[in-house]
Amino acid sequence: MPGFFLELFARIYSRVFFYPSLLFNYLNRCETRRWFDRVDNQVVLGALPLRTFLPDIYNENIGGVLTMNESFEIKHTMPTADEWRARNIIQRHLPTVDFFRAPTQENIQLGIDFINEIGLSGKSVYVHCKAGRGRSTTVVACYLMDKHGITPDEAVMRIRERRSHIRMCAEQMNAVRTYYRQNIQQN
Repeated sequence: MPGFFLELFARIYSRVFFYPSLLFNYLNRCETRRWFDRVDNQVVLGALPLRTFLPDIYNENIGGVLTMNESFEIKHTMPTADEWRARNIIQRHLPTVDFFRAPTQENIQLGIDFINEIGLSGKSVYVHCKAGRGRSTTVVACYLMDKHGITPDEAVMRIRERRSHIRMCAEQMNAVRTYYRQNIQQN
């Protein structure tokens, strides 16, 4: 039962603080942070792709958008799947609760598979959550471990070199370590 209440709290908390924290991220971007950063030739890690930033995002050779947000977060803030499709960009939505939550192992694998699938076409994937610091970083760290056979700490360090303001919570780091144990270390 405690898990139920923790999940309920996380869902309520993420809804209440979504717009204030999005505004905070936007204002910080104006001061000190970039909205997105290229991690490697296949992945661009960033914040919610607001319409304001679309011209810059389109310049990154994007063929896919991997959305790690809950549905309410993207409903009025970014292009729809149809709008992406009109630009020959495929969107994959893997809903994940914000604030101290991590994508499931299944969604991490689906995200990595999507990145690799789009990469085969020579295009990049824009992987995002609200701020591009936690949920999306979890998937990108696992992708880097999968691609290069590196450790969780090495993957996070590589991301931090490109996007210094990432901030993964304990659950997200545990998800990265679990992915490593189950998929990289065993091979």
